[in-house]
Amino acid sequence: STTIYNRMALSLRAYSLLFCLTVWVMYYWLKYQTDKRKFDFAVLTVLTILLVYTHYFGTLYVAVLGIFSIVLAVLKKADKKLIIPFVIAGATFLPWFMKTMVLTSVDMLSFWIAPPALSDVFSAVGFLLSSSYILCVLYGTGCICVLIGIQKKRSIKKEDVLYLFVPWAVVILIFIYSRYINPAGGLFEPRYFMVLLPSLLI
Repeated sequence: STTIYNRMALSLRAYSLLFCLTVWVMYYWLKYQTDKRKFDFAVLTVLTILLVYTHYFGTLYVAVLGIFSIVLAVLKKADKKLIIPFVIAGATFLPWFMKTMVLTSVDMLSFWIAPPALSDVFSAVGFLLSSSYILCVLYGTGCICVLIGIQKKRSIKKEDVLYLFVPWAVVILIFIYSRYINPAGGLFEPRYFMVLLPSLLI
């Protein structure tokens, strides 16, 4: 059945590759800042391009990580070249995005995802952590410890950005969009946040 093959391919792209490519982007994002190797730079560029084509949440993740990379570069905590892979990924994706906006028609009035409540933010994080009480407590404790460490040292490490600020920025942006900007066509579906799972687990 071509329908089954098609659905399987879409699921692999949107979920398996979404998770896999996120891990690789995180790895090479950190590795390039440590080693400054041209190979790592090239691989990071290719991975960010692939990630934006997995799912719109992959695109959002790349955009948010790119913005934080700019902030780190401005604060002189990261090489300015780190911004280039994200600019290239955005430039590569933009023509496709514009084409989909022109050719795709969606009835937002009958969209199936309801606007989220504030409690849904924590439910989505809990979903990603397998609804495990222990994992949720450990994750919450970890977040608090990182924030306390930032406050004491008055400094933000690149790992803090990757593991704490980027995932929460994605969640908050999607919440604001789905709750206030476009409640009839929201995107707040817990499984879409699979792109954040590597950050949460680490």
